Amino acid sequence: MPIHFDSVKPFTTAIVLLGAITVSHAETAGIHISFLRTKTAEGTGSLFFHARRYRLRVSGIDTKPANVEKIDLAGSALGLQNTGDIVGTYGPAASGTAIVSGSKAARLQNGGVILELHANNIEMSALDLAGMTISSHGWRAVVSRGSHPK
Repeated sequence: MPIHFDSVKPFTTAIVLLGAITVSHAETAGIHISFLRTKTAEGTGSLFFHARRYRLRVSGIDTKPANVEKIDLAGSALGLQNTGDIVGTYGPAASGTAIVSGSKAARLQNGGVILELHANNIEMSALDLAGMTISSHGWRAVVSRGSHPK
């Protein structure tokens, strides 16, 4: 029985279209942030993404309530498409809190990126991270805001 090419054409077109679709995979990265308890409350940090370290600047929080000289936060950044997605101002995530302490982790969100941060200082009292702003330090951030819902 001969194959009619007219009946194969829609099948071939469907395969070609499916092959052209690119699946966007959001990824998880490690993050570390440090603040010294000063008037300016500016900190530094590192994003560990695709086996590389990206330096960060962090600002926008009041460190006085922490009751420790140095604040160390560590955790994960979820939903990254690229390194530039980490840049921005964070507020509390819908399923979490912006408060971090020695025994409680914070869950912050900026667009499609979610930060889960815990304090490495066990004796640290509650600290509100809402309004924390992260920017790049020494590398150019290419921000793809269109890939994340606001």
